[in-house]
Amino acid sequence: MLVAASVISVAGVALIAGAISFGHMHDWAAVNGEPAWRQPLFPLSVDGLVIAGSVVLLADSLAGRRRDWLAYVLVTAGAAVSVAANVLHGWHHPIAATVIAAWPPLSLIGSYELLMRLLHRLRHPQMATKKASKSSGTPAAGTGPVEVPDSTPAVAAAAAKVTAPVNVQLRKRPKTTRPRRAKTAAVIARSDADLLVILADPTLTPRDADGSVSVRAAKTALGIGADRARRLLAEADLLRNPNGGPTS
Repeated sequence: MLVAASVISVAGVALIAGAISFGHMHDWAAVNGEPAWRQPLFPLSVDGLVIAGSVVLLADSLAGRRRDWLAYVLVTAGAAVSVAANVLHGWHHPIAATVIAAWPPLSLIGSYELLMRLLHRLRHPQMATKKASKSSGTPAAGTGPVEVPDSTPAVAAAAAKVTAPVNVQLRKRPKTTRPRRAKTAAVIARSDADLLVILADPTLTPRDADGSVSVRAAKTALGIGADRARRLLAEADLLRNPNGGPTS
């Protein structure tokens, strides 16, 4: 009952004020030279633009969309012209006539653009909702993560297993050691008698022109060190003496 009374009282006051405002703007248009058929249309275009902008703002608010800035501009401009026309309804001046003449095209362009923007938001509601969520800092419907309540302990355990981090350990490949190549037969330890047999064979141990064998040639042929090669050459009487030729 209280709500109905509030609506009736607000609507009654709005009708009375609208009628008075309509009369003032009608008189202002008549004083400034507008013909009879355009005089009632001027106040309708002014107050009608205010109502249209207010309805668009209400529709955006109810739909959860971001309110259009153009609707605010048109409501403010319509209210300003309405107040000016009511205050100056008896003022006759070329400036007043210019304002009255300029108002219809401006009102037409503004209302048409407001309608196009509203149709675009109605056709693409998701885009408008995302813009509103960005401005308010809250996620838009359908864009955030969906939380599913765990109805049973089994479901909760399964969800915990799925979401638990998995530690993957890579098994290191065991190092494999390649067998070293067998050393040459010359490195195998042999007795002095065997080495002396090799030294005695000219085909195995090359001689110099004087019949002696150099320490380097003996080392290469026998695969031994310099000291042992020199000793074996001395035993085989093949070591070069300082005067030339074998020591024997």
